[in-house]
Amino acid sequence: MLYIELDRDGTLYKQIYEQLAEHIRQQHLAEDSKLPGIRSLADELGVSVNTVNQAYQQLLVEGYIYARERSGYYVKSIDNLLVLPNPDEAVPAEEEADYTYNFSISGVDEAHFPYEDWRRVFRKTIRADTGILAHTPPKGLFELREEIARYLESARGIKVDPHRIIISTGISQLTALLENILPGAPVFALENPGYMVGKTSYLHASSKYTAINHLHYDDRSHSVTYSVDVDTLPESVSVVFLTPSHQFPFGAVMPVDARIEILNWAAKANHRYIIEDDYDFEFQYRSSKIPSLKSLDSSDRVIYMSGFSKSVAAALRISFMILPQDLLEKYEAHYSSECPVSGFVQRALCEFIKDGSFERHVNRMRTLYSRKNKLLLQLLIKEGYELFNYHSGTSLVIRVNTNVTKEKLQALRRAGIKINTVADFCQEASAEAAMMRNYFIIGFAGATEKELTDGLSLFQKILNID
Repeated sequence: MLYIELDRDGTLYKQIYEQLAEHIRQQHLAEDSKLPGIRSLADELGVSVNTVNQAYQQLLVEGYIYARERSGYYVKSIDNLLVLPNPDEAVPAEEEADYTYNFSISGVDEAHFPYEDWRRVFRKTIRADTGILAHTPPKGLFELREEIARYLESARGIKVDPHRIIISTGISQLTALLENILPGAPVFALENPGYMVGKTSYLHASSKYTAINHLHYDDRSHSVTYSVDVDTLPESVSVVFLTPSHQFPFGAVMPVDARIEILNWAAKANHRYIIEDDYDFEFQYRSSKIPSLKSLDSSDRVIYMSGFSKSVAAALRISFMILPQDLLEKYEAHYSSECPVSGFVQRALCEFIKDGSFERHVNRMRTLYSRKNKLLLQLLIKEGYELFNYHSGTSLVIRVNTNVTKEKLQALRRAGIKINTVADFCQEASAEAAMMRNYFIIGFAGATEKELTDGLSLFQKILNID
């Protein structure tokens, strides 16, 4: 006799289906054994015949049972069924560190994320049912690339044909793609400190790179300037990776004369390129916008990269790049597999941009992050910290006067403070890494104003412990 317990406040047919399926999975019902007749089980449970019939039809569709004409329903072999482990029996999940104060560079303000807008665009995307299950072209959804092209022209002064835009899941994937189409054996010059030199795993193991410090510190003004000394670039370098509108992590802006100089360097020889990572251009708190390097690129040597990790959320996993014409031709000859970003998510993002939700969201977040930036500056200036180029972005750099030991960094983590030093983004064992241990990157996007205040107070107490 089958034991089935029903909650009259729940969906009855679903409860019957789920409990019968569990009996079959646990082999409480033998293969080829007959299930009770629909009418007899309905009478036994005190439900309608239609309710039991719905449960049996669900079991039939999912392959738990089979029907014999004029005989009834029988248990099917479950050898070919997908049976996932019960959550109680599953391997325990890996524990993630629990941080009370999130000062990381990757955070976004979750409390102000436009959840309702995203629910709406996802619902609309599903209702439209226009190719959401189809393969996505290698470069990404053309409609989304059109929207990105319009956005770049308006926001960054970059006029680009959507056919030259390539969509992928992040900077690491875009870089790996580039390595396969760059001519010869490219040698990368990476900023030190800089995001890419701290993430050299993004490069193929066979790739060659050199770490170069493009920053110049002025003791009198306590400021950092940013330019590439092209005369000292090794002759072997063919690709220079830059963040000219907001150097990571110090935030310095490359002046226009330095931009012209590096563009001229690229134009003077074949197969030289500049990768411009324009990762957070939406969040500038000055009155005038800083133009992109790509907008000045008359020789078509700049590979422009950006994405939606800062402006929307890293969880989207959507980044893009603009290829120079010669590399585009190599890409089109080399790649034919579909884009790694879900076509469904691309369609939803396209709708998010088209209906104005993206523009409204970015404007709201710029106002919010500007307010957090001002609060953070007030707190840091009050405590006498040395600050660097804090006019844009969602993070800034401070210099502390105490000796930063491994024990103090561990104490910060134990206290629930998630934070990086600039040394984390320097080439390992370089002179820059040794110099930057007492420079901290404070990301403020993912922290509330109270967390900024309380977290900085705790941060200071821990660092001042002798």
